[in-house]
Amino acid sequence: MCPMVKNKKGIYLSPHCLGMAIDFNVGKLKSAEVYPVLKYNAHRFDYPVRVELDTDGWTHIDCY
Repeated sequence: MCPMVKNKKGIYLSPHCLGMAIDFNVGKLKSAEVYPVLKYNAHRFDYPVRVELDTDGWTHIDCY
């Protein structure tokens, strides 16, 4: 279990648990470089998505 989840003291509710989120990497791009691409292409998604900002080493999106 990752330390971020392991250190939680209460109920851990994550859109990942419900199949409504994904974390991913895009080659050597930093997360901050991926955000504008997601925003520019937002109209292509079937559902509105939320983007978690300031992630280090991955990009997180969800439709929770």
